[in-house]
Amino acid sequence: SEGCHLPSHWEGNWFQSGVHQTITITRNTINTKGRCVEADGEKYLVYNERDDCYRCVVFHEKHYNVLQYKETFCLTERRPVRSVCSTITGDANLFAMFRLDAKSIDCPFRAPLSFTYNRGHGECRYPVSSVDSCTHPSRLLLNYQACPDVPGTESTVEELQCLASWKEGSSRYLLGLIKYQHHASFEERFRCFVYEKIKKGLPVVGSVIGGERSGVGGNRGLHHASAQQHHQAMLMQPMQQLQQHQIINHNMRSIHLSFNSSASALHSSSSYPLVGLPAASSLMMDPNVMFRVSQSGDATCNGLSILEGSRTMTFRRVQAPKPCHFPSWLQIHPQWHTLDLRSTFSFDSSNLKVTNSSSPSPSFGDFFGSVGSEPVSPSSNILTMTASCSQILESSASDRVRLILHTTSGCHSGYMCTEIIRRDSHIIEIQMGSRTRRAEDACHLSSFNQSLLPYITLVSPTPSRKKCPSMGRFGVTGLSREGRLVSDACSEGFTSITVGCRRHDTLQLRSECAAKDVVAEYSCHGWWEEHGVSYLITTPLSRQSGASRYCFIFREVPSLSSLESKSRAAPGGERPIHQKLKLSRGYLEEEEVDMAEDGDTDLGRVLQFSSIADSCRRGVAPGVEGFLAFNVSSNGRCGDVSRAANPKQHHQYHRVLALIFLQVGGMVLIRFQ
Repeated sequence: SEGCHLPSHWEGNWFQSGVHQTITITRNTINTKGRCVEADGEKYLVYNERDDCYRCVVFHEKHYNVLQYKETFCLTERRPVRSVCSTITGDANLFAMFRLDAKSIDCPFRAPLSFTYNRGHGECRYPVSSVDSCTHPSRLLLNYQACPDVPGTESTVEELQCLASWKEGSSRYLLGLIKYQHHASFEERFRCFVYEKIKKGLPVVGSVIGGERSGVGGNRGLHHASAQQHHQAMLMQPMQQLQQHQIINHNMRSIHLSFNSSASALHSSSSYPLVGLPAASSLMMDPNVMFRVSQSGDATCNGLSILEGSRTMTFRRVQAPKPCHFPSWLQIHPQWHTLDLRSTFSFDSSNLKVTNSSSPSPSFGDFFGSVGSEPVSPSSNILTMTASCSQILESSASDRVRLILHTTSGCHSGYMCTEIIRRDSHIIEIQMGSRTRRAEDACHLSSFNQSLLPYITLVSPTPSRKKCPSMGRFGVTGLSREGRLVSDACSEGFTSITVGCRRHDTLQLRSECAAKDVVAEYSCHGWWEEHGVSYLITTPLSRQSGASRYCFIFREVPSLSSLESKSRAAPGGERPIHQKLKLSRGYLEEEEVDMAEDGDTDLGRVLQFSSIADSCRRGVAPGVEGFLAFNVSSNGRCGDVSRAANPKQHHQYHRVLALIFLQVGGMVLIRFQ
């Protein structure tokens, strides 16, 4: 036939070592070879228009991302594809093509691992190198150590991205793309690996490291059991030395940890004694499991064997210490979200995963919308960090814990001091320090300065509704949004707030001049107080899109009338205790907010409000900064506004009653509220 088609899944851009241009495969052409004119299985006859000749190319698809092929010389005469392909000899050059922009695969190596390596000048055994896991299972971080007595060794870090894995005979191959600390071309970055598993002195060929056995091939006779046992014995020497080194370091680091924990306690609100804190490097290595790995010296898989390569390595499994467990009150909800839904924290017994979404940031318009609209879920999630509970620092309180996490973000691992505070059964806050290489340094003041660290406010997916604080009705002044003063509150904002009036768990933003009396409505979910500032978590009930929760930050400021009222009410200027708003732990179900029997004593109270859409930030000045900022003054209790549709109608209603009483009953003294 005068035409043929290449497999559609081959289409795309490819790399080949020694070819100084990108190879592009389309439906029927290969830009470096020519146009396909005839096909027979894996055999393709292609015509090169520039050289006016024909050649046979025999492809072998090793993986979706790997093509190997052999080819003939270019012939001027057109012959059948089988005839041309029959001239390819067994010792013809084998070429490999690797897909560019390839989708990664999960690496067959399961970190954490330790390894020794040989670059042709002797084995670098001590200090031992290591393999760390990355956030995504398709990547690994290889930390090479330099051995002073072995030439050609150096301390360097390489990030390995796994692209393809296949079996050829009794050998397992892996294609990797290496990211160096310096800029490198694809010629330097593409590398091929062959690997096998060794257990109890015998090779288990073709096994995925940390995975299932794939069987033993029949053509690996050159690896004898005696050679394996000798090699294993040689490799055990540095591991025994390392374990002795760890025992010595463990005792030294225990003293250092006690010193660091004491120093940190001086800068904390409470004391957290260390409980059974092991050394960070006290990972036990399993001597019964080893893996041989050989790496190619160029961007091909040619001439690579388990014993021959540019770099040969021996991997050993590393057994991590037994993890600690998160508090039970943290595991009640498997997921916790930031207020804007942009991040999700997923906890199980000992592990944590943090994912970020691509949802847009909230806008001011998200405050106002049609009542009853549902929150918008994030469209996609990206795993940004994994962590495991490494060590617990005990606290006497049941709602606060400080611990050390072993975290992995991207391909960077380390230890992070973390404090988690329960504000409510469905509200928590987290402070996370900077990452350190050693666990004993994580909670040091230089890595965890609690007074400077931000709080991450997290809420469960379906928080229950709770009674709102500071119930009553308030007038709004000085409204600003996103730092801009709102000049016309009727057209751009709201003029009053009612808290707990329609329902005890509802906050309403109202406008006396708008066609719609209720501009926005929020349900309260819990609140707490710190240093005279209160933090209230709410959900907008009149929202079309944007943030799922908001944090209202407010504080009471003294006014002239309130100061005079306080000075008359109690000796020493103290307000009677039954008139004080209880600003304490808001999550106790039985706790009620005490209000004065007489609403007049609350008139003139001034509160400064700000709202934040991502977290309850501590550096925000209420009434001045924030997504929304405004001041409110108390206009009375909820009962004063519930008797009429709005305050104006309520006032007119009392005036009419007063006139009737005056006409019928004579002089009657009426007090207007």
